[in-house]
Amino acid sequence: MSDNSIGKHIEFAARALKMPTIRRCWAELAERARAENWTHEQ
Repeated sequence: MSDNSIGKHIEFAARALKMPTIRRCWAELAERARAENWTHEQ
């Protein structure tokens, strides 16, 4: 699954679940996780 496809799924789910903070912050948090080599558990 491409990053763009994942982003669309996250945007859709966050909108459907009425979670505006997730919609605003997920991309920044994902980039931080990649930069700091976080595991999925963290």
